[in-house]
Amino acid sequence: MRASSRGWGAELKLIAHRGASGYFPENTRAAFQAALDMGAVSVELDVQQTKDGELAVIHDTDLKRLAGARALVGELRYEELARHDVGAWFGPRFKGARAPRLKEALELLLRHRVEAHVEVKQAQTPYEGIEKRVLEAISQMPSGKALCVVSSADHPTLHRLRKLDKGLRLGCLASHTPLEQALGEACELACESVHISGRVFSERWADQAHLKGLKIFVYTINERRDAERLKSLGVDGIFSDYPDLLRPADPVGGTL
Repeated sequence: MRASSRGWGAELKLIAHRGASGYFPENTRAAFQAALDMGAVSVELDVQQTKDGELAVIHDTDLKRLAGARALVGELRYEELARHDVGAWFGPRFKGARAPRLKEALELLLRHRVEAHVEVKQAQTPYEGIEKRVLEAISQMPSGKALCVVSSADHPTLHRLRKLDKGLRLGCLASHTPLEQALGEACELACESVHISGRVFSERWADQAHLKGLKIFVYTINERRDAERLKSLGVDGIFSDYPDLLRPADPVGGTL
C-alpha cells in the first residue's frame, strides 16, 4: 500500500459511530461507555430537538425503527420521548434504554477528554433554534468548544452555526453534494473536515480535500481491510460501529 502523496493519512483516526453501536444500542449511554472502555479517542453522536426544546441524542426523526412507535421526535416532549425503549430492538438485555439528553452524553465523553462529533439532524420542518441550543450546550462544558466538532448534512444548519460562532469546529457532511460544490462550501464555512460515505468516496475526494486544507473522514467502515485501503488512499479518519476495529495494530484503539 502506498502512503498519501501529500503526507496526509500518516495516522487513521477511528471515530466511534454512535458509540460502540456494533455491540450496544446506538446513541445510548451504554454505547458511549463501551466506546470509552474500548479506548476510543473520538465518538460520534446524533442530536435532534424535542417539542419542548430539549436536545435528544437520537438518529432517526421518528421512533419506528428504534421503538416500533409511530411518533416523531419533534412532536414529543423530552419526557415523552424518554418513556420509549430504544434498546430492546437490539437485544432483550438492553430493554429499557432511553435516548439521553445531549448534556448527559457530553458530560460522559468530555470528562474523559474524548473528542465528540455532534451531528445535528434536521426534520422535514427544521428544528427552530436547534443551532443556538447545541452551541450553548457545548459552550457550557469544560473544554467543550475545544473537544467538540459539530457537523450536519443540512448545510443551512452549518451556515447558521457559523454565523453564531466564528470559531466553532465544523465538519461538513457532503455525500449528496458534488465534489467541487461540497469542498467549496466547506471552505466557505471554514470547516476543518469533510465527511463522506464510503459508497461515494474516491481517491479524488481525498486529494482535492487536502489541496484545500481539509481533512477527509469516511463512514461507516466496519471491516479492517476497508480501513487499510482507505488509509492507503490518504483518508484521515473513519467512522466505525466497532471502536476496537483497529485494535490488532494499536492496543490503545486510536490509530492505524
